[in-house]
Amino acid sequence: MESILADYGSTDSFQDVVPFILSPFDCLPYGDLCNEVGPIQAEVFVCNRWDEARAGETTAAIAAAGDAELDTMIDTWFDSRFPDGVPASHPWWGTVTGDGLTAPPSSSSECVTTKTYETYDEDTRYYYRVRSHSWYVRTYVYNWIGASAKSLRSSTGSSWSRYSGNVEVDNDYRSKRDPSDAYWSCPESDSGSDSDGYVSRGDSRVLHYPHERVNSAAILSQGWMISTGTCKTAPWTDPDCD
Repeated sequence: MESILADYGSTDSFQDVVPFILSPFDCLPYGDLCNEVGPIQAEVFVCNRWDEARAGETTAAIAAAGDAELDTMIDTWFDSRFPDGVPASHPWWGTVTGDGLTAPPSSSSECVTTKTYETYDEDTRYYYRVRSHSWYVRTYVYNWIGASAKSLRSSTGSSWSRYSGNVEVDNDYRSKRDPSDAYWSCPESDSGSDSDGYVSRGDSRVLHYPHERVNSAAILSQGWMISTGTCKTAPWTDPDCD
């Protein structure tokens, strides 16, 4: 571990890394990773990143592999938990409010990890929801901050299931500035859409610690829009980011 830290120019010591390499695997140091992919896949994800670092992969290669693997694991975990859709009263939805448009939170004191908006389409007689969620995944060789929106629909009295709609996510985040990395700045933004009814976008950095993610998510279909805002504040601050 010490040689890996040295190879990637980290100023952390072996003692700093110890909480991340305990056996059995401990979810706590890794932020939201276990919630996003499940504890079994989380350990696989972490081990794969360390194996890549041990093999001397570039930081860009580690980030790309992590991005692809994380997306797959999130979908696998979601489908394994909810093969028949998400029940309307399940805690997965977080805070459920009425349909309409709302701005993202203006300060960290207003942060909510998960918020869901609901609307009803008279023509199709379907209820629609969009769930907006922010998270961060932290390891000593890989850091990822993300935002996702999953749109689901339900006919009266049935379970919620994934719906093919146009989901758009716009992300603004603040990050720990590294003077040696010209690409790393704050704030930055990212956006994307997915016709399969769910989307996740993020930014990956190796050996850098993200600070805060604020995102807004909307599902657009047949002329109506649901929008929500959510943010996740990591347990550190950076005075360079206002």
